[in-house]
Amino acid sequence: MEIDTVRGANENWISGKNLIDVVTTLALGLGKTMTAPRERAADEEAIRRVSESFFGALSQEFADLRLIANGELRPVALRGNSLLASPTIIRALAGAYYDVAVDSATGSPVVSPSGDRRMRKLFSDLSPRMGLPVDDGWFATGLFDGRTSQAPGSRTQDIKELAAILRERALTAGALQI
Repeated sequence: MEIDTVRGANENWISGKNLIDVVTTLALGLGKTMTAPRERAADEEAIRRVSESFFGALSQEFADLRLIANGELRPVALRGNSLLASPTIIRALAGAYYDVAVDSATGSPVVSPSGDRRMRKLFSDLSPRMGLPVDDGWFATGLFDGRTSQAPGSRTQDIKELAAILRERALTAGALQI
């Protein structure tokens, strides 16, 4: 059995499986799978553009991810110090990004500039609040087992709930407390 996790001294920020989960979320939305018919119908170029937009927003708005992208911080330094080391958080951010910034009405995902701006604002607002232990806002979501948790629950319904909270915060210009 192949192990595809990122732990300890592993130099990768996220695993290949986590990357596939995030890209699938950006293409289809949370909780959906890339079936063979969907894969045949998928517009790979459109999915690439949406994925680049999302990862670009992450690396521009979260200071720690910008440092990783610039080679100034090793991903291993995030572990134990930041929620950004959690694939669950990244999937929830991708789910919220899909809901707010991706228009898939034509069948191919397209980034909405206004939605992208909203999500970038959210990411920027959250950037100083990604440290561990989790702060009151994150803990109040009820999705963390304790203040020392390094990630929220990873069940699909937990990720969907967190994505919905993030989506609502992005759409209400920060009115919700996280």
